Amino acid sequence: MSHWHRTPRVVSVRSLVQRCAKCILLDRSVEFSVVDLKVLSKDIQTIYAMDPKEKLSRAQIIRLCQEMRALLLTADNEVIPILIAESGTPWSALLLSRGKTVQADTLQRLVANQLLARPSIDLELMTEYIRHNRLLIDLRQNSPSIGVFCNCRWSPTR
Repeated sequence: MSHWHRTPRVVSVRSLVQRCAKCILLDRSVEFSVVDLKVLSKDIQTIYAMDPKEKLSRAQIIRLCQEMRALLLTADNEVIPILIAESGTPWSALLLSRGKTVQADTLQRLVANQLLARPSIDLELMTEYIRHNRLLIDLRQNSPSIGVFCNCRWSPTR
């Protein structure tokens, strides 16, 4: 018996961000021009502008992301366990390396549509799936990785 497995096509990370993020929220750890990111979303905001006195906690920033259906651009690795943990409201994070030069290079490549990933499922299905779950786009390495964390409850069938 032969099996045919369809290899998922390569997906533009920029296209994925444009389809999935209603709003992009820049964390304090990201130093990049908002104007240069306008190709990703019409609605780009910064935590610094929303909270110049730095009173918002990480939990409050995440709550903002959930309310705004925002993609958080951050270099804070602590978002990973929060994304993995059970949460009822979808939100997303794009994780960057620390360092202004590395961030600028990565974001310029993202804006120029030079970052590609091979998701485990088709782009159309993935886009619909992400809207109801939590997404992590990890750009700390040269090849982006995409993780989707769902709230699915599986029950054994008998």
